[in-house]
Order: sequence, then C-alpha cells, then structure tokens
Amino acid sequence: MLQLASVYYDNLVRFILPLCSMMTDRPNPSVPVTNSIYVVDATNLGIKQAWGLRSFAQEISWLLSTCYPETIERIFVCNAPSYYSTVWKFLKAWVDTRTAEKVVVLMESEVLPTLREYIDDANIPAKFGGEFQFTHGMLPDLDDNIQQLLNSDSSKSLPTGPLKWIQDSDGRRTALAVGSKSGSVRSDKIATLDLIGQ
Repeated sequence: MLQLASVYYDNLVRFILPLCSMMTDRPNPSVPVTNSIYVVDATNLGIKQAWGLRSFAQEISWLLSTCYPETIERIFVCNAPSYYSTVWKFLKAWVDTRTAEKVVVLMESEVLPTLREYIDDANIPAKFGGEFQFTHGMLPDLDDNIQQLLNSDSSKSLPTGPLKWIQDSDGRRTALAVGSKSGSVRSDKIATLDLIGQ
C-alpha cells in the first residue's frame, strides 16, 4: 500500500499540482497550487476494518511527513459510522500531528454542506450530492480549459503511469509519460505548453 501511495504522491507533485498552478482561470492564479483535498467514503467501513487502519495510518503519515509535507489541505472522511470518532481518537496517536489536524470526520448530514465550503458542486462526487460522476480508478477528467492549455486533443485522456514536466531553455514545457510500458522504457511526449501568460 505504501508503494502505491508513493506513486500517487509522486504524480501529484510532479504533474498534477504544477498543471493546476498553470491554470489562469482560477482564484489567485499567481499563487501556486501546492496541496489538495481528499474525500474519503467511509460508508461501508466496518469496525474490524476501522481498527485495522492503524498500520496504514502509520505508513501513510510517515510517507507524507517525510517525503510530501504539506500536500494535504483537508481530508474529509464522509458518511462515517457513529463509532468512527472513537476509532479516530485511537488512530490519531499514530498519525503525524499536522496531518491529523487536517482530518475532518463527517456524518451523513454534514457531508454536502461541508464539502460545498471547499469544493464547487461540479467537482463534488454525485454520491455525496454533487454533480461529478466519479468512479474509483478513473483517469483524470480534464476540462476544456486544461485541454486548451495543454495544446492537447480533447478526445484523448492522459495515459496511465508516471507523468512529469520538463522545461526547455525557451520556457516551453512538455508533459512526458515516463517509466516503462510493456517492459520498454518510455519518454513519450503527451502535451506541450508555452510560457505562462503567452
């Protein structure tokens, strides 16, 4: 699980957050996007699973505080069972204090009003009362403005696997799919982008 989380956070800091920072159609476009909000569905979390989260919480907390500090704005644990607050008090002992302070446990009636304080309805998953049709494991759904910024074909989605930005001496940025595919090393150009503001 730790390896999967490490891959996720590497993609977040090397590709997703820089891409979001390049967008000028957001509030405060001069401020880089450096963190993200996590929405966790705890609807089907059984008590045995909840108690089993201790080692997971320790590992993820270590990874975040050591390798990716301050990448979390909030973690919303939605539709938490009534006993989860007791479990969370126990789990907090194994989680970095700064990370634990960002966890917000929400009962069903609190979910939509709280999420709306941080996220537009268009980006709140439909299962929590928003408009976004999310399915677990789906690739990022790039909106038209991001497609345009990337000089990318809107019919294409991002490839799976690690993605990163490189910048040439003229300031032009290129998004690359890196890692390996079918056993061969890859460095495939997937999109380009000019200097911000041009």
